[in-house]
Amino acid sequence: MKKKPMSTAYTLINYVWKHNCKEVRHSWRTVNDSMQTAVSLAISAGLTFDPDDFGRIYDGMRGGYWFGQYDCGAMGEGFYVEACKEGNISACKSFEAWKERPPFVFGGKRLYIGAELAWGDAKYLKVTSFAENGESLVACSYKNDDESRGGYGAEHKVDKRVTITTEEVREAERKTRAKNADRQEVARVLRAIECHYQPRLKIEEETVRGWAKKQREEALEWLDRDYQHKDDPAPSFFPATPAQ
Repeated sequence: MKKKPMSTAYTLINYVWKHNCKEVRHSWRTVNDSMQTAVSLAISAGLTFDPDDFGRIYDGMRGGYWFGQYDCGAMGEGFYVEACKEGNISACKSFEAWKERPPFVFGGKRLYIGAELAWGDAKYLKVTSFAENGESLVACSYKNDDESRGGYGAEHKVDKRVTITTEEVREAERKTRAKNADRQEVARVLRAIECHYQPRLKIEEETVRGWAKKQREEALEWLDRDYQHKDDPAPSFFPATPAQ
């Protein structure tokens, strides 16, 4: 049976693992630093990770000794921060597989330790940790936020601590996508009206927003027919007959 080829990311990291300290005195600190640098380079260079790469790296390359050098508050989380910020999705998925944790996607982007979000009545929360079982995360707001935002000094005291579950994040994202889709649909109808019929046809955005999906589709179909001078009467839900 043909052996599965290594991913480009694993190839680089494995090469560093096998060949570091060849020309310098062996030191575990050198090994650990070089391994952390190799993983970081693979992420930032946009190399591809296989889903099982982070698990193989951690188990087979003494990851317990050096993942923590870049831990961001928990083992290896700094790698996930970098993968999310760089947009290396294969690295994100590999890390999530290793942690057995689903992605927390909010606002179209993965949340990571240090990521900021508005949630509920809180305009600013910062993600501080993920549950070991992958079912929730903790995010905090801070007192004296204007002066101390982004730091963790003595003055940076927690004001509110919120636990957010994966299901809550998914539901919030679903609602956001639905709201965005609705806005795009309304804008499409308004563009059709404005492009071909203003100032002859006066319909406000609020009116279009109140139409059901089928009504919007019917409006677009009628606008297209009317634009072709077929002289069909306007749909009954239109607020007024186009001015002559």
